[in-house]
Parts: sequence; structure tokens; C-alpha cells
Amino acid sequence: MKKFKLIKLFLFLLFALLIFLRFYKLDSLISPYWEEVAIGYDAYSVAKTSKDHHGNFLPIVAFESFGDFKPGLYFYLVVPIIKLISLNVLAVRLPAAIAGLLIILGNAFLVQNIWSLIKKKAKKSDEKIVFFIALFLTALSSWAFIFSRAAWEVNLATALVLWGVNFFVLFIKKETNKAKLVFMLLSVSSFLLSTYAYHGARITAPLLGLSLIVFYFYQEIIIKKEKFKIFLQKNYIFLLSGLILAILGFYPIFKNLNSPLVQQRAREASIFYDLEIIKESNMLIEAAGGNTIAKIRYHRYLLFVREIIKNYFNHFNFNYLFVSGDNNPRHSVQAYGTFYILDLILFFFALIFLIKNFSLWSLFIVIYLVVGILPGAISKASPHALRTLLAMPAFITLLTLGAWQLKQLLKGKLKFILIVFILAYFYCSTNFFDFYFFDYPQLYQKEWQYGYQQLITKIESINDGEIPIFISREQGRPAMYYWFYTKSDPRQVQDWNNLAKKDQGEYLEYKNISFFDDFSAIDSNSGLIAASPKKSADFIAKNSQLNYELIDEIVTAGGEVLWQIYSFHLN
Repeated sequence: MKKFKLIKLFLFLLFALLIFLRFYKLDSLISPYWEEVAIGYDAYSVAKTSKDHHGNFLPIVAFESFGDFKPGLYFYLVVPIIKLISLNVLAVRLPAAIAGLLIILGNAFLVQNIWSLIKKKAKKSDEKIVFFIALFLTALSSWAFIFSRAAWEVNLATALVLWGVNFFVLFIKKETNKAKLVFMLLSVSSFLLSTYAYHGARITAPLLGLSLIVFYFYQEIIIKKEKFKIFLQKNYIFLLSGLILAILGFYPIFKNLNSPLVQQRAREASIFYDLEIIKESNMLIEAAGGNTIAKIRYHRYLLFVREIIKNYFNHFNFNYLFVSGDNNPRHSVQAYGTFYILDLILFFFALIFLIKNFSLWSLFIVIYLVVGILPGAISKASPHALRTLLAMPAFITLLTLGAWQLKQLLKGKLKFILIVFILAYFYCSTNFFDFYFFDYPQLYQKEWQYGYQQLITKIESINDGEIPIFISREQGRPAMYYWFYTKSDPRQVQDWNNLAKKDQGEYLEYKNISFFDDFSAIDSNSGLIAASPKKSADFIAKNSQLNYELIDEIVTAGGEVLWQIYSFHLN
């Protein structure tokens, strides 16, 4: 008994450590990416004026931001935090970190709920075991961890979709009408909110919701052989209430389906707007003689289907899954895959579990995975860890079932092998966390736009409001970083909405500051210029009639000069 208590204490302390790591240096380990400062400043603008920085009053469907129209839910979750602790990186990242905790807990409940539906006569002790396996596998997951450490709207959407599934399963399991109605409405609300958090959830959430309803119909009418009329009499109030809520909640998005509020992000990321595929279709048709058969064989829609299938299966690439992860260093630390190499063993045993325990609800896990990957499959870039995060709970559910199957196999005399596997798994995950906290922030500073805070602090110490200041856009979105770090008055920024030159929705000037791409924008004989060493050298070479003084340099931990700040004036 004493030994059992020590094991429980160890597990509790380990889990507490994993939770602590999700918040440790949340605001300072890595710099905020431009999407994060955009969320932060618009939330600050709403907190101060009830308008975004463009002057739009309380946007519902999406915030204009850089002209990419980001779904609005995450912004509104940041607003009260900013009111409480001011505008800073911590305020922007807290909702994602909290969503990460909801994913850990939600995944454990999902596995427990699905387990009870698959194994209807399962022991309560077994349910508890799979609950805690899922809890630790989610907490240790590198994929889940990375996206809980920055202001990724997809992390919030993943938590909401996950809890939408959980609430629906609870709706199925509850007996009383009141409880069933409550969980039906909670399920629909969670799915709906996810569509206001992330664009991809507008594909995944409706498909998962419909799948759950179909599975519920099938279970009650086909498996339990309940008469359709009786089934409707018992459930119409719940189904009708959920449908009404879904229609009312989704109406603002539906109303704007053809507007930039909904379409702009799809135009930027979806393969359906990829002109190269259309050009390829036209070229192949022409090369084949332009006849009817060629037009059918090489129709753009068939090429789109080909691309979707290719992109879909890219997400099962071995290197992506187990070696190096997503090519984007913001989505993966590059030294580790989306899963640990030992997860390959668990996936194998998960397959054995599904074959041995095939049922309606084990099939649902597969549907969850398939639907969750769809947003990544229809995107131009693949494999994509961000756009497929919605499938992560299904993947970890499979890992949990695999771990259970492995545990069952390694009973008795083989138990020591299980212990070795567990220790090896903790060793793998410990190495990941060590790399994430000590190596990754140094290696990929530039990917996280390191240096903007130092740059703007220095510029503000010099800026008198009169001297012309020119900041290069080569590292992305300097105007937003300026407003974020200086906590610029949103009313003044809104006033400049109709005055400033813009690139789509991004300001190219604010007061005495210009944000430039090329030197033609620099039309002054004196002022400050902030740019990379190469761009600074080019400017100096082309303007030899000016005097220059190097004021400061912003340097990475590896010694790379990111920014140089020069003052210049006419001889």
C-alpha cells in the first residue's frame, strides 16, 4: 500500500511539472510572432475603444488585421486579460496555454468516454487506467505542447472541437431529459465557437457534428433496433434545439460566405485558389489536343482531387511523423517529429486494438482523424502541423489504446519490458523538453521575429515625434510591432486608417514613421533608418551624399546582426 501511495505521489508531481512547463517563461522564452502581436493589439484596441485598429466596431466573424481576416473568438478572450494585466505577450498567450490544459483533460475524458462505448462491460478500474494514460500522453506530446506555448487560434479551436465531441458522448450516455438537453446544447455551442476561433474548424466541426448524429442514429435504430418513430419522439426536442442553435450561431458566417471576412484566408491558403493547378490543367488539355476526352481527363477539378489526395497522405510521411516534424520551425522544433519514435510502436498496437475491438465507436476515432486532417489536405503547404492540429486528439486516442493493448500483452513475467518502455518513453519526452527550453529558443530566434522589442525600445528613446523614421519591412509587420510595444493609443491608430498608405490591410506609415520595402519610400535628407545590415549597406551605397552614424545593432544569441539603426543627414 505504501508503495502504491509513492507511485501516486510521483505521478501527481510529474503531472504538476508538465503543467508548470506549459506556463514557464510563456512570455519570454520565444519572441511573439507577428500574428500574436496582431491579436494582442487589436484586443487592446477593442478593450479601449470597442473597435479594432482599423476602426471596425466589435467585429464578430473576423478581424481585418493585415487584410487576412482572422476569426474573432481568440481576440475577445484576450480582451479581459489585457484589461486585467495590460497589453503584453503573456496576455496574448494565456488563452492558448489554458486551451492546452483543456486539451489534456478533454483528451483523457474522450478516451474514457469512447472506451466505455467500445467496451460496454469494461471495469471501472480499466476506465481509470486509460484516462490516466491519455492524460500523460497528451501532456507529454510535443505536438500538443508546442501549440500551447504561443497564441495559436487553432489550439483554442482544437480544445473546443474536442469538448464538443465529449459533450455529445455525454448526451448519449445521460438518462434524464434535462441532462441530455444540457449536453446537446453544450456540444453544439462548443462546435460553433470553434468555427469562430479558426478557419479550418469550419470544415472539421460541422463534419464531426454530423458524424456524431449519424452514429447516434445508427446505434439506436440499427444496433439497438429501436423503432424510428419512437426514437424521434424521444429525441426530437434535443435534435431540434441543437439544430436551431447551430443555424442561429452559424448564420453570421454563412451570411458572409462570399465576403473577404470568410473567403480571404481561403484565397491565401487553399489549393482551390492555386493558379498553378489551373495552368497545369489548361496546358495538359492543350497538349492532348483539346478534345472532349482531354478536357474530362485533365479537368481542373480532377487535378484538385489529385492534389488533395497527395497532400492528405503527406501527413503520414515518416519523417514528418517521427523524425523532424513540420518544415516550419514555428510549428516544430525540427529535431523531433510530430510524435516520438516510440509512438510508432503504440500506433502498431492501436491497430491491433481496433481490429480486435472493432465497433461503431472505434470507427468514430478513425473518422475523427480523417476529418481533422482535411484542412491540411486542401492547403497549399503540406504536411502542415498547424492545420491538422484538429486531428491531434484522435491521434492521441489511438496512442492511448495502443498503450493499453501493449500493457495487456506485457503482463506477468514480461512486465519488466513494459517498465523499460515507459522509462524509454519518458527519456524521449525529457530530451524533447530539454531541447525546447535550452536549444530551440537560441537556434530559431529569427523565425520568431526576435529583435523587434529591442529595436522599438531603442527607436522610442530617440523618437521626438518630428524626426523622420524609416523601418524596413523585410522581417515582417513592423507597424504592428511598433503599436504593440509602445501601446500606441488605438484612437490615434484608427484616425490613421484613412490617411496611411497600405499594403492590403497593413499600414505603411504612422505619424513620423514609414515602414518601407524599397528605398524609393525614403524621401528625406535626414532621419533614422532601421534595416538589416545588407539593406543598410545598400542604402548607404546609393546615398553617398549623406552622413551616417551607427546608433545601435540588434544581435541574436548566435551573433547574427538582425537590425542596424543609423541616423543620417545631408552633408
